[in-house]
Amino acid sequence: MKKEDREENNKEKMDKLQLLEKVKSGNYNKEQLVGWITALPNTSLKTKPNTYKVGDVFTHVVFKHPYILLEQRKEDWVCGLLTSEESCPEILEKCNSRFFAESYITKALFTVSQVEGSFMGIYDNNKHLKETLSKLKKNLISL
Repeated sequence: MKKEDREENNKEKMDKLQLLEKVKSGNYNKEQLVGWITALPNTSLKTKPNTYKVGDVFTHVVFKHPYILLEQRKEDWVCGLLTSEESCPEILEKCNSRFFAESYITKALFTVSQVEGSFMGIYDNNKHLKETLSKLKKNLISL
């Protein structure tokens, strides 16, 4: 990458909408595009936590939806799936978190032995997560 391009990227701390406008203009080269993408906030692997905690949210590699770590067990994590589609028939309840205010917790309950996917943030309401996990377990037991 050219020095001028790196300096331009450092000057322009753009968000996703600004990047989309630049891409739509078509006036860029491959090196500029790569620089712009890597300069976006929270797009690097550096933001992935070293240890996992209840409330960490990741994008599931298969489902392509966010999932929350709800409970750690000896060999795995119990997880819940999120959606932003308010008409989804599998919604259990609306999220009660500053960072996921427009999302919904679904009835999907699953486990992962290894946490994978992009780190999205933290569900900052552990009380709500405990209540939600309890509801999900009750739903599962009532089958």
